Amino acid sequence: MSESPQQGRSAAELLQQEAAAFRARRRTFDKGLIADTAWNGWRLSPDTLRLFLYDNDGHYAYELELLRLTDSARILDWVLMVNQKRLQGIDVANATLGFIRMIDDILRLQSNVCGSGENKQLTGQQIRDLAAAYVQRFNTA
Repeated sequence: MSESPQQGRSAAELLQQEAAAFRARRRTFDKGLIADTAWNGWRLSPDTLRLFLYDNDGHYAYELELLRLTDSARILDWVLMVNQKRLQGIDVANATLGFIRMIDDILRLQSNVCGSGENKQLTGQQIRDLAAAYVQRFNTA
């Protein structure tokens, strides 16, 4: 039987490992945009709460407002819209996966939008608060 990579590690060590991995994935860009490399080209503007998609060469391709993602139906609608886009220089499958990762990182979907199969509505203020908490974590990790 093979050992789990987590076997024998304390909770504090596991949290430190996760924080180090997060720090290694963080990126900042012009105009205050921030991103996680797992977001596959998506960036967040903490000031405007706009989400921007860039191609591998750093060229702008698409954007939307985080404040529009208020419930699971709207989020699913945007996931499908992103998945159906045909943007030059964009791997749509990776962009869709990155979009899902990004909104989950920011909005914590299972806790706040669709946990236990129940649709929950987010207010604009809740979205702002969740985004602010993510940005705080991003800046202090």
